Formats: sequence, structure tokens, C-alpha cells
Amino acid sequence: MPGTVNRTTRNVPQPATRSPAQLPRFRAQLRRQRTRCFVALGSNINQPLLQLRRAVQALDTLPQSSLQHCSSVYRSQAMGPGQQPDYLNAVAEIRTALRPHALLAALKRIERRAGRVYQRRWSARPLDLDILLYGHLSYRSRSLTIPHAGLMQRNFVLGPLLEIAAGLALPNGRALDTNMLQGLPGRLQKMPQPLWPRRRQR
Repeated sequence: MPGTVNRTTRNVPQPATRSPAQLPRFRAQLRRQRTRCFVALGSNINQPLLQLRRAVQALDTLPQSSLQHCSSVYRSQAMGPGQQPDYLNAVAEIRTALRPHALLAALKRIERRAGRVYQRRWSARPLDLDILLYGHLSYRSRSLTIPHAGLMQRNFVLGPLLEIAAGLALPNGRALDTNMLQGLPGRLQKMPQPLWPRRRQR
């Protein structure tokens, strides 16, 4: 008949319902599907300690992600030419279902919200966030290199990472060890202020 729309009835599968007793196991399965990542944090202007604390809070609210642990705060000398204030640095561990470039884009948004303006290299900055490790991935593109190219050359990255992940196997098979800090240039001072006092269950 005119104006009549024929619809085919289909059996649409319904999402499985889970009892309260099954939820902890289901959540554990979701956590296992997420990748263990490490993110470096740095700031040397506009209240650096506050910038790091806000960045850690932002990492904890990333979609499909959860903050697991955060290192102590470390003070380090600024890299590059000219006089700059010292940096405050830390490393955070997250579990995420975001793909590497999606995670990078999310970190760039956090930087911009903190007032980051992308100017010349080595300039002072309110916030710098870098992906250090993404599971056991080795990857290189024009905008992203994993593991981070400076991971083994910068004490302000390696020191905080060793604090929370000593013995971690790198993609090349080497295990993180405190001996890796020997010979790296620049002073590094561990600060007493905590960024994230809790360590969550894996």
C-alpha cells in the first residue's frame, strides 16, 4: 500500500548482562586490554609544581585510560642555550586503550590548556609531555618516536622512570637499571613534594 514502509524483523543480539559478582573480573579484563605507557612531564615557568600537578590530574581523566603511578618531582637544569629557570620533572605510568597517535594528540591538548606555545626548540615552557614508552612498541614517524629518542640520554627522564619502573624490559630487550644514569650530564635533585601519593592496583 502507498505510504507503507516494509520493515524486516531481525533478531538483534543484546549486550550481555553481568551480575555484580562478575564485574570485578570484567573490569580486570578491560585493564589487561590496555597498554602500559610512561609519560614524561616537565615545566619551568608559570608555577611549575602546580603545572605538573594539574597535568597529572589531566592524565587521570584521559579517555580509555587510567593513571597508575607517578614518580617524585625532580629538579634539573634547563637544556639548550641561554639562561632559563630550572625544570621540575616527573614520570607518570598510565594504562591506556588509546593508540599512540591518539595519545600524543591528547597530550598536546593538555599542553595547550596549560598555556604551551610552540616556538623555538629548547625554549622555556609551562608544560612538556612526552610519550617515553608504549608497551613494547618500537615505532618511528615524522611526529612520534617510541621509545622516546632522549630516553637514555637525559637524567631528568631516566631518573624518575627508574624510580617507578626499575627492571622494566625495554623494547630492545634491555632492562632498566640505575647504572644507566652513570655519566649522564647535568644535575638532578629529588624534591620532597609528592605529585600523586597513591599507587593503584594493576
